Amino acid sequence: MSVLQKRAAAALAGIALIASLAAAGAAAAQASRPSSGCLLRIEPQLARWEIRGYDPYGGDAAFASFDIAWSNEGEAPCDGEVEVNTRGLPFGLRPDTGPSGRWSTLPYSLTDEYSAVDLTPVVGRSQSRPGAAMTLQPGARVVRRYRFEVDVDQLSRDGLFEQTVQFAFRSKDNRITVDKLLVLALNVQPSAVMGLRGAFIRTDGGGRIELGELAEGGTNLPLQVWVKSTGGYRVAVSSRNKGRLVLAEDSSWWVPYRLSLGNRPINLGVGGQVESRTGTGLGEDAYDLQLQVGETARRRAGLYSDLIELTVAPI
Repeated sequence: MSVLQKRAAAALAGIALIASLAAAGAAAAQASRPSSGCLLRIEPQLARWEIRGYDPYGGDAAFASFDIAWSNEGEAPCDGEVEVNTRGLPFGLRPDTGPSGRWSTLPYSLTDEYSAVDLTPVVGRSQSRPGAAMTLQPGARVVRRYRFEVDVDQLSRDGLFEQTVQFAFRSKDNRITVDKLLVLALNVQPSAVMGLRGAFIRTDGGGRIELGELAEGGTNLPLQVWVKSTGGYRVAVSSRNKGRLVLAEDSSWWVPYRLSLGNRPINLGVGGQVESRTGTGLGEDAYDLQLQVGETARRRAGLYSDLIELTVAPI
């Protein structure tokens, strides 16, 4: 090969190298541009939608609202609708510990607050409904707020209840184009409530029990203390006068008495308690409140009284 031929080959090799670099640069530039089609992105405000510290005896509904941002980073419109599914699992929030039976599974609802469309996956997947369609033009970004509400009518215990669901966008050609897993959860705090039922007069601070004319022995008043609790509880009982009915005009005069709850004697001298290690479920526990009046002979006439305080707390 002549010198001239060698130089020509070197020149051709150099051109080939330059052409190869130019092609790679063009491919990189093309990859950096947005897709020519719909390119949807889903950005939940939170990955866990949890209703915290719910008190089942507080009288409030168990609900909260959460946001999801939907954005189209492609060059074509995104047409379709939002879908929620349970990933093949049965519908309902389930406790993270303990048995997961019929009475411990909590139904819930999911609603698009903008369109009022029901997205609840009752049958494992939300159903297509009028008004559910969503269109995002290229470069568009919308934020939708979703209401998560739990049906607590069958709530029988405290603890954490949850289910993982998939929020997805189903295009008009029935393809899932983007999806995100979210955890729905209800955190039920330990709680207990108590009340009095039977022969008493309701007052602002509680109740007034009229014993009538004092006589030694049992009172036979139909009185019950009822308790509802999400778990174990303790009822504490105390007496202002340490188990004595004291004369209003002169505290040096008094009549002793005893009290029991559900046939469990309470030492009013130091205070006592009734304890249960299990909750009441969907029902309640009821304790007969019984009074036994002591000796009344040779006591001064007048109005005798005491203040009994009962408090309940979860354990």
